[in-house]
Amino acid sequence: MSRLTEPEIIKMGYSNPIYSEEHGWCALVQFMFTWAIISDIHEMGYVDRWCYATEEKARKALEEWGGKGAEPAGWHRHPRSGRRVSDDGTIHINF
Repeated sequence: MSRLTEPEIIKMGYSNPIYSEEHGWCALVQFMFTWAIISDIHEMGYVDRWCYATEEKARKALEEWGGKGAEPAGWHRHPRSGRRVSDDGTIHINF
């Protein structure tokens, strides 16, 4: 499998793509009720995502994270792990 290019990532409907050695291609995507940072984008989709209430929050988190380190900050839902963060910062795990 060859590495995608930035124009290919954008053509797939993702915005603000960045490439990191740790997480491959990362970008923003809009879902029905949230915006998300997705990582390890490939031809069939992506590996991980972190959900945000607004595009602005997701964009700021992507810029600050830059694909470096374990995960971006400020998300309210991480579907892969089942974690959700309440407004007061309490973490819940839903399965």
